[in-house]
Amino acid sequence: MENKVKEKIISILKEKGELTFEELSQYMNIDKFVLRKIIADMVRGSILLKVPNFEKGKFVYKLA
Repeated sequence: MENKVKEKIISILKEKGELTFEELSQYMNIDKFVLRKIIADMVRGSILLKVPNFEKGKFVYKLA
């Protein structure tokens, strides 16, 4: 299941560019706690980058 979630996250970010956690969670149909864990694993694995977006005043995730 986790691999399918990771694939979906990658697909969404390829299409959208960069999204906040809340924006990304709207596309996903899983518990937010689980999604945070998967995203954190992807950041540690250098699949995603977590960068500040000063216009939104939040961190966004994008593909590394």
